[in-house]
Amino acid sequence: MILLGAPGVGKGTQAELLCRRHGWRHLATGDLLRAAVKAGTSLGSRAEAIMARGDLVDDTVILGLIEEEMERAGSEGVVLDGFPRTLAQAEGLDALLKKRGEVLNRVILLTASEEEVARRMKARGRPDDTAETVRHRLQVYEKSTEPLVRYYEPKGVLRRVDGLGTVDDIHARIESVVGV
Repeated sequence: MILLGAPGVGKGTQAELLCRRHGWRHLATGDLLRAAVKAGTSLGSRAEAIMARGDLVDDTVILGLIEEEMERAGSEGVVLDGFPRTLAQAEGLDALLKKRGEVLNRVILLTASEEEVARRMKARGRPDDTAETVRHRLQVYEKSTEPLVRYYEPKGVLRRVDGLGTVDDIHARIESVVGV
């Protein structure tokens, strides 16, 4: 399963709840990158060098990390939090799943107004969540997510879920469309 949504919409919180309830593994690319760098793996070393230059980590490294974690998960289900971010990553994920004989069951798109997402991001208290950076992140998100919506919607796996309300309300809406 994939959880998509703007920064601050609650993907990480909902992924953790889903994983706890169903015994799935939570895969967030940022966490995977930090862990690989810390562990000094070959993919981690490649990622570290790319990030040190200030560049975005390429799809090959990201997909390699996802593949390694899916191998570790075995038959355990996974929730991909904020991945894929690009159409190339989505196509790479499809190829990986096909190679493993697995299918993507659901793509959940958590939605909330720009004002609500900005409010949540500011409430996190992170020093880099300034009004300007929040606005920029939301613009980048919109630009990169629309192609993913167009990619997954015709496949019949995409479900839009209202990301407003309490954590429990949102979780109940997600569970109603998970289809497990």
